[in-house]
Amino acid sequence: MDHYWTDEDRQAFLIFSEDNLAGLALVRKFDYSGNDKDYRWLMSEFFVLRKYQNKGIGRLAAHQLFSRFSGPWIVAQMENNIPSRRFWEKVIYEYTSGEYKQSKLGNQPAQEFISEGNVTGMKVDI
Repeated sequence: MDHYWTDEDRQAFLIFSEDNLAGLALVRKFDYSGNDKDYRWLMSEFFVLRKYQNKGIGRLAAHQLFSRFSGPWIVAQMENNIPSRRFWEKVIYEYTSGEYKQSKLGNQPAQEFISEGNVTGMKVDI
C-alpha cells in the first residue's frame, strides 16, 4: 500500500456518501506491454461497504474515476466472482455506451475501453 502514497503512477481514493466513508478505490498506471508507452489505467482495488451497495454509489464513483484518468483503461475481475463481473460489465457498458471490449489480464476476465475524461452522473466525493 505504501506505493499508493508515494508513487505518482498510483492513486488511492476514499469514497464518501453524505460525509460517510462508503468505500475505497486504488488506481494505477499499468505498463501493459513492458515498453513504457503502452500503458493502461488499472482499477487495482475497488470496494464499497455492504450498506452502500446497490445504491448507485459504486457506479458513480467508478464513472468519476474513469473520467479523472482519461486514456486507455483495463478493469479485471476474478473469474469466479460473478457479482463483480456483472457490476463492472454494467458500469463500463453505461460509461462507454457499449464501446468496450472483453479481454483478459493474465487469466482474469477484463474489460478494456478508452476514457475521454467526460464526467457522467452526479458527484460522489472521492
